[in-house]
Amino acid sequence: MNYLLLVIQKALYLPKTNVMKNRFILSMMLFFSFSGMAQNLINNGDFSNGLTSWTSYIADWAGVNATFAATNNEATITGISGTAGDTWHVQLNQELSATQLSSLVVGATYTATFQARSNVNGRPLRFWFGENGGGFTMVHMSDFSLTTTMATYEATFTMSNTFAAMKYGFEIGTSNNDVIIDNVTLTQTGGGGPVGPAQPVGFVAENNVGGNPVGSGEVFLACGPNNVGGNIIYRLFYAPTASIPADPTTATEYAFGTTGGDGNGVNPFGFVMTGLNPGVNYTFWLYQYNTADMLFSTPAIVTQTAGGQGGGGGNNFMVTFRVDMSEYAGTFTTMELNGNFNNWCGNCAPMTNVGNNIWEVTVELPAGPIEYKFSYDNWANITGEVLIEGMPCTVSAFGFTNRSYNVTADATLPLVCYQSCQACGEGPATRNVTFRLNMAEFTGTFTTPEVNGSFNNWCGNCAPMTNTSGDIWELTIPLMDGNYEYKFSFDNWANQTGEVLTPGSPCTITVEQFTNRTLTVSADATLPIVCWGSCVDCATGSIAQNELDAVSIFPNPSNGTVYVQGTLAAGSYEVLVQDLNGRTVYSTQGFSADAINLNLDLSKLETGMYAIQIITNEASRTEKLLIGK
Repeated sequence: MNYLLLVIQKALYLPKTNVMKNRFILSMMLFFSFSGMAQNLINNGDFSNGLTSWTSYIADWAGVNATFAATNNEATITGISGTAGDTWHVQLNQELSATQLSSLVVGATYTATFQARSNVNGRPLRFWFGENGGGFTMVHMSDFSLTTTMATYEATFTMSNTFAAMKYGFEIGTSNNDVIIDNVTLTQTGGGGPVGPAQPVGFVAENNVGGNPVGSGEVFLACGPNNVGGNIIYRLFYAPTASIPADPTTATEYAFGTTGGDGNGVNPFGFVMTGLNPGVNYTFWLYQYNTADMLFSTPAIVTQTAGGQGGGGGNNFMVTFRVDMSEYAGTFTTMELNGNFNNWCGNCAPMTNVGNNIWEVTVELPAGPIEYKFSYDNWANITGEVLIEGMPCTVSAFGFTNRSYNVTADATLPLVCYQSCQACGEGPATRNVTFRLNMAEFTGTFTTPEVNGSFNNWCGNCAPMTNTSGDIWELTIPLMDGNYEYKFSFDNWANQTGEVLTPGSPCTITVEQFTNRTLTVSADATLPIVCWGSCVDCATGSIAQNELDAVSIFPNPSNGTVYVQGTLAAGSYEVLVQDLNGRTVYSTQGFSADAINLNLDLSKLETGMYAIQIITNEASRTEKLLIGK
């Protein structure tokens, strides 16, 4: 590896209100590295920094144990026990960073190499590369057989696709024998044609030069020589971070040769870019570009906020945000405004209740697009308001949906209902849907069950449930009318898949090999209690459950009159009748001394299938009920 120390010392003269002025003397020491070898995309692949950049996974819920460590600059996985043939039950992974992901090229050829050994011959190991989370879509998988001698293993594959989250990993859950891994690499080795130039290194963006702040709407950019010269030139693109395009080369391109110090695109540069929106955060992409082959390198990516935020010489505007909380059924103390302009800070922009549960706040913002949402009590509900992708006041990117607005002048924004683009009483309604789960028959280890679905982008731990009694967990989520898929998981996808549901079960839908629960929302609803991985409640086998199971519910089918009779231990009970959308259409509560004897009048219900649920302090029971007239 060769290192070049570049010292740039140059007086830059830039126009400022038609006056040529000596702005600064730039004195920089930049270090750049060059290598004639293909770039290894794996961080800490030699484990010289312990297990930094690596994560482990153990299926402890299935009784599996293992110890991960870094010893003598090698990763060691020892003390493995409880494996039962599922290779993914023990894993060592590197979850790729945004920088690593940006280096991947669809259609290119990659080679993964690593060294490994075991304490026995024939020990299986699986190399796995692909999506991290979601559907865990595989890009490549290879199985290897280790020996007691450290050997190098290799897998070559085509990058058929990339995902927002990816991992490079080793699955070793089919054996209790030790595994030692070292010198892990991933390099691009081809791609059906010429390979583009190397990714630039040493690209920086600052809002000051030599300690002196840049002017309003300015950012200082610098980079060393890399490989530019001949057919290789620099190409620089930029866009507000709040609205970056899917393809950075469609963003605004800077014209090299127009500013003193920019190196004309073929030399090291250090210059101040002007004309940006003051106080707005920008993303910059610097490529090396081969003019002969017309190939781009992987970009070097930096972000920086243009000078002028909070002052800007009159370039900022006062914007008032308003939200109506009158239709929100949850509990809160103080509403807050969060956005990319305040780094989603939590409680740094509290709102004021001006009456009738209408909350307002006025903030000073620079011109340009912003994203924001309303939340309360320092992200007390974790996600803030739930906004659905496609709503007219929103923008969606990277799995997140936020409100959007383009600041161009002082403004008071229209009053909107929480979680809606319209005023309260207008447009789609928000319904409170209560999810209920019984974990009595789950044999693994967990801390907190969670609800994940299409309404929260399968976010992991953003919708934790509350233990209301015994093994029963509940969570109420406000949802707009529509159809959704969801499932229960725990501890931020600790078991990766969440609950395993049987295709064809009455509460599920299967799409592209993924089976999830299905839900149609059209009114407030308290969903029936269900057992983990089932469409019905758990059958615990307890005395109370057996007693409840013996209670008679008849006739079924019924013409509208239903009797509930039988022995029932002393205590309170509740009877619910719900339609297939989870909407409660009949309910009654009571107290049993030693029996239950009810006559339910359901004659006003429409003909169709319903669920009748009896809930006591110690058990619950759900049955299908057909009403026919």
